[in-house]
Formats: sequence, C-alpha cells, structure tokens
Amino acid sequence: MEVADGDIIIMCSDGLLEMQDHNKENWIEDYIKNISTTNVQKVADLIVAEAIDNNFGVARDDITVIIAKVVKK
Repeated sequence: MEVADGDIIIMCSDGLLEMQDHNKENWIEDYIKNISTTNVQKVADLIVAEAIDNNFGVARDDITVIIAKVVKK
C-alpha cells in the first residue's frame, strides 16, 4: 500500500478491537472515519476512550494503540 504525506497509520491490539462484541473491527473503522484531528496523540486517546466507553467504562483486556503519521521530506 502506498502512503502519502499526512497519512496516519494506526496499529492496535486485539484488546481494542474486542471491546465491542458485535461488529468487532467494524466499529473502529467507522469511528476512525469520523475523527477530525490529525494530532496522533489525540487520535490514540480518542480511540482508547471510545473503546472503553463501548464496554460501559470497563476495559476487559489490555489495549494498545500505536499511531504513526507519514511526513515526506
């Protein structure tokens, strides 16, 4: 897959994806499409907060999110 300047790459553990029993990965795809910030720390914080909120405020497993932003020189 080619990446372009400004693209954001998101990697996460299964603990994040399994925070919502139905639709598993689908919820994260829909959520990410609606994030308006490009600040990588804010994106990570929003994703983790949404995952925990989806499970009534309780993390069932460990959650890891790694965000990288492509910067071409």
